[in-house]
Amino acid sequence: MRSALDCPRERVELRFEIDLDGVPLYQAELPPTGLAGDGPSRVYERFALPAGRHVLDLRLRDSRRSEGFDHVAREAVEFAAGESVAVDFRGGEGFIIR
Repeated sequence: MRSALDCPRERVELRFEIDLDGVPLYQAELPPTGLAGDGPSRVYERFALPAGRHVLDLRLRDSRRSEGFDHVAREAVEFAAGESVAVDFRGGEGFIIR
């Protein structure tokens, strides 16, 4: 008989932060989805921001480390009046703003 292996499927809780022009805009601990805690973490938040040029600082921790971030990006963006913008993250590509 084979010995039992402990092979947990749970993903770690994500830490996600957004700063707009150097001012904290959003901070969250995002648990994984799914019955076994092995699904992707998701968040939907809506922010009404002034039109114009802004700097977004994006930070994501997706490991078991207790401090710091695994993924960091700084993006200059131009918001038009009435425009909708989404921020996504993909492991091989990093942050995607569209």
